[in-house]
Amino acid sequence: GDTNASTDWDIQTNFLSSVELYDPLTNTTTPTGTLSTARSQISQILLWNGKVLATGGGSNTAELYTPLMSGSPDNWVVTGSLITPRTGQQSVLLDDGRTLIFGGSTGSTNLLASAELYDYVTGLFTSTGSMSEVREQHRSTLLPSGKVLVAGGRNVNGATTGAAILSSAELYDPVTGVFSPTGSMNTARRLHR
Repeated sequence: GDTNASTDWDIQTNFLSSVELYDPLTNTTTPTGTLSTARSQISQILLWNGKVLATGGGSNTAELYTPLMSGSPDNWVVTGSLITPRTGQQSVLLDDGRTLIFGGSTGSTNLLASAELYDYVTGLFTSTGSMSEVREQHRSTLLPSGKVLVAGGRNVNGATTGAAILSSAELYDPVTGVFSPTGSMNTARRLHR
């Protein structure tokens, strides 16, 4: 995250590399490991092997968090590089264990439609199909069919109203690697859940 006090969502300064671990038994947080790169607006996924993948946040590097035994320092290690540096992207763990990372931006002006896959076995990123339009602040859900629903967001950086906010949606098929348009939402929205 960051410590920027601005109310403007798009201003990203004062990135943090610190990480905290929440313990539900004691209802407390404690510092644990440190990212090698300070980041904001990252995406993170719990992988099948129990590690956490953190991607983007203004960097093309990705890091893996390995939880260790109680009393041991936990650590983050760099695991490959994204094909495209991203911030504000979405990530979804697919049924086959790969992670789909898509959309977001490369900075203040360049929104992305591109997508890539992370293979936790090889530690490599590969390109896959692109969305039909650029999206940032969009949301995604893994469906029971194994496809990923992508909905809303914005397609003009810095826009908070009007046509730049999207109602459109698309489906990603991990078998074909293709995004296809699907029915639109009734209301355009971004930063939704």
